Amino acid sequence: CFKDELEYDQSKIIKNTNSGIIIESKNQLIDEIRSLIKEFNLTKQITCNSRNVEQFSRKLQVKKLAEIIQNEF
Repeated sequence: CFKDELEYDQSKIIKNTNSGIIIESKNQLIDEIRSLIKEFNLTKQITCNSRNVEQFSRKLQVKKLAEIIQNEF
């Protein structure tokens, strides 16, 4: 897997699950950190609206790994 492909896959997952912020520059990183700090100071929490993340649960990932191992033997 090439670095660019991995970055694309990560970006795609983050966008599809609404599970994070994709940072493109140093200035954007600074702005996002400031925004998150401001949100936390106002509400004492940071909003998370993730969706479709069940497919990445530890339980499901272990099940998939077990299936792969069983199919190898």
